Amino acid sequence: MKRMVIKLIALALIVSLVACGKVEKTTDTESMESVKNTLENSQEETVENTAVEIEKSKENLETEITVQESLQEKLLKEDTYWTAYELKDSFGVEALPADYKWIDLILWADGSAQLREVQNELILGNDMMLHMTWKLEGSSLGLYVEGFDEPYCEGTIDENGIALSYYGSTLYLKQDTIPKETGELLSPAQLTGTWVLTSGMVEGWEWDSRDEKEYGVLFFNTMWDEEIASLTLVADYESRTGWGQMRESFYDRELTLLEDPIYEGCGNEKWSVRIGPESPLNEHGYPEETDYYVTLLDENVLLLQRYYTFDGGPGVNYSYYKRILPTASVWELETAELEGGDWEFVSFTDVDGNESDNVPGLENLYIHLDVMGCCSVVWEEPSTGETISGDAKWILGSGGGLLIYEGNPEEAWFSGGICMHNIETMEDSIYNLEMYLYYAGGVIKLAHVDGSGGENYGGEGVTDDFTD
Repeated sequence: MKRMVIKLIALALIVSLVACGKVEKTTDTESMESVKNTLENSQEETVENTAVEIEKSKENLETEITVQESLQEKLLKEDTYWTAYELKDSFGVEALPADYKWIDLILWADGSAQLREVQNELILGNDMMLHMTWKLEGSSLGLYVEGFDEPYCEGTIDENGIALSYYGSTLYLKQDTIPKETGELLSPAQLTGTWVLTSGMVEGWEWDSRDEKEYGVLFFNTMWDEEIASLTLVADYESRTGWGQMRESFYDRELTLLEDPIYEGCGNEKWSVRIGPESPLNEHGYPEETDYYVTLLDENVLLLQRYYTFDGGPGVNYSYYKRILPTASVWELETAELEGGDWEFVSFTDVDGNESDNVPGLENLYIHLDVMGCCSVVWEEPSTGETISGDAKWILGSGGGLLIYEGNPEEAWFSGGICMHNIETMEDSIYNLEMYLYYAGGVIKLAHVDGSGGENYGGEGVTDDFTD
């Protein structure tokens, strides 16, 4: 059959050439054989070239599959870090604003993800993208926000990087070395919440807040900024003695993001935040008033630097704070809502994160918050079983911060916070109160006793069925 086809093609070629006037009609055997050989060689060359192309395509496909499988295996075995280098709109025009500090993505091997967007000198209050999950199907990557079935954003991933659909544009990210320090993986938006003082350091001397009877609370909350039409973070700060006397305070101060560490080797080399405006310098080049800087060393550990003038020279001290409330948003509580309330022990979480049903040295802890800032603290001595009680004072500070002082003969005082959770049901909305106290490096959790306290002392508690 092959030879028949060759002969027919050869005949057609000769007829074509004759018709074009290129050759004369001939029956010369050598001419026929020459044409036949030319066509056979051409066909064999075509077949060989096609086979080579098929083999190359096969090899490229196998390489692509191998690379993709290797990438998938890597993503499932180790955490990966990606930094954005370009953002283009639907027309291919550069769309990354000049005031962006950085956008980066962390894909944790356990399936969780964090997309950080840090822009302007202000810190935006959107932390939704800090707690995401990711799914990979082939080369398709999807990032999901908790509670939603559809991806928050999606794109593709290969050995060249990630191309992510991002607010109608395409965000391009390249893989980078994951930061070693925990603080550098955190976002400034994660400052949100209530923090209490635990310890400090000045000129090489380290001190514990309980021993020195120092109380401090930092509260970072979101506020709507009309100028940028977005939520941004502001800070409150209160510093008291262990006897409740106010040392210094400020409220609703704006934050400025800095791409410098508080000091080299502090545990977060990527960023820090100045609270409020920078103080003008005096004639010696030192701040006329105290400047405040903070950074995160861990999700629950904050470092505060106070920079000031002392005896004509520069003064600086450092304080460590612990996140005391587990929720980012804190309801604004009034003292009257808590007066007369009773609180019973729930659990104790030690410094290593281990939860237990006993507090070292304070079994069956019970607290009553009375009117006029008075309260009582009751507990059992573990070794003897003796019930011990003490009278104290209490102060409700900014952001739900709480100070109980001069009431515990052995430990002297507690610092912590109270938060209110809104639990929606089909019939009503229940506000559930929880108290958290810093103690022995850990946190004591107490629950509000139903029906106790509330506004007007001894009222119906804190249940609102919206019937009035």
